[in-house]
Amino acid sequence: MSKSYRTNSFQLLPPHRPNLELGRIHLLQGALYKAADRFEQTIAEGTAPGFGMAHLALSEVHYEWNALKTAAYFIQKGLQISQQQQVFPTQVVGYRLWARLQQVCGRIENANEAMRMAHDLTEAKSLSHNLRTQNSEWELLLAIHRHDIQSIERRLERLTIPTQFYPTRNLIYSRALIALGRVQEASHLLNLWLPIAIKNKYRGVVISILIQQALTNLYVPHPLVIDALTLAKKESFRRIFADEGSKMVPLLHAARGYPATAVYAEMLISTAQYTPEVEIVVQSLMPPARPATSLSSLNNEQMQLLKYILNGKSYQDIAEELDMPLQTVKLQLERLSSRLGFLTNSSEAAPD
Repeated sequence: MSKSYRTNSFQLLPPHRPNLELGRIHLLQGALYKAADRFEQTIAEGTAPGFGMAHLALSEVHYEWNALKTAAYFIQKGLQISQQQQVFPTQVVGYRLWARLQQVCGRIENANEAMRMAHDLTEAKSLSHNLRTQNSEWELLLAIHRHDIQSIERRLERLTIPTQFYPTRNLIYSRALIALGRVQEASHLLNLWLPIAIKNKYRGVVISILIQQALTNLYVPHPLVIDALTLAKKESFRRIFADEGSKMVPLLHAARGYPATAVYAEMLISTAQYTPEVEIVVQSLMPPARPATSLSSLNNEQMQLLKYILNGKSYQDIAEELDMPLQTVKLQLERLSSRLGFLTNSSEAAPD
């Protein structure tokens, strides 16, 4: 999956200046608006080092918002600055980002040429091992975008399962496994990585993992997609879903059956320009119909719980408000959820 935190290729580079570094942290955590503010402050300072990289980093934010023309502008500007300043690692990053953008716009030859530029520059200037490794990861990512199975298999053989949790590397690896149909392997790794991502408050990584888990578990994908949408809509993540292509469409259609995510799911479907043939499988993945439950049939305690949920209260908040054991609150909310046909646990998965 390509995604900020998901595929930001500059995260392993040395630090430049405080605003840029804080922006990188926000980007990894999926706080897109905060990240954009920090990168814009770095650009406003207008001096080296980090000036070109700030433009590239800001392009990542706009890519996540699916504002591809704006992303293209900042990539081109960042490349121009890094070429003028002869900052070669930043140029490599810029070429990678340009390759991905060309790829998603269907310009395959342009994407291949940009990756060749990144590779050649890395070799010619004897740049770091990290940059070399990242080039291989991005070439694998582009092969996944193209659904080039032979290329995916060939490139995956050169990589090893990450022993540590590097969000970019890990998610590209699991995404490649899914593309090859090795869903059990991918699911096992994703289950290991999700608690780490939540613990580190990597919101964007959590969204990516939830989406990948949904794609590996089509029997019960809806809670995973609902949680992913709930996390994503706060920061307006869009490309993170669009990058999955037509596989994501039936899951987004199914998410329209849940009040909390219906509008956001509809917006993603309408803006992503997905292919129409996926409508064939939409109905099979729709959530089961539930008998309507009148709110008038709820007692006072249930109405109070419903009010808390609609106001975005967490389980812990509700337990404290009502002076009830946490487990009792969870049980009652699950029963209420079952009656009304919506999920009440998504707020528990969201990192602060």
